[in-house]
Amino acid sequence: MPCSSTTPPHSTGLAFDIDYRYMSPAEQTFVMAQLAQLKIAGRIEVIRERNANYHVFAFVNGTRPSDELITAALEKAVQPVVQAQHAPSQTGEP
Repeated sequence: MPCSSTTPPHSTGLAFDIDYRYMSPAEQTFVMAQLAQLKIAGRIEVIRERNANYHVFAFVNGTRPSDELITAALEKAVQPVVQAQHAPSQTGEP
């Protein structure tokens, strides 16, 4: 599936996150080894995000997309999470 520079990779299925917060050390080691093998093989790009997950960008047919697309996806992946601001309740409670 082609991916334009305006389509977010998560929306295309080309990027996904793997949450490792609840993995044992052995499971984390296994996942990291698998991701490293795929990266070395040129099938994915992966970064370890601050919020306890790996951001994985898969390459279509093993073909690396443009550096601009990867950079844009990775920049969005490491941006700080913005907390939602909820309106105060009608009863005066926060």
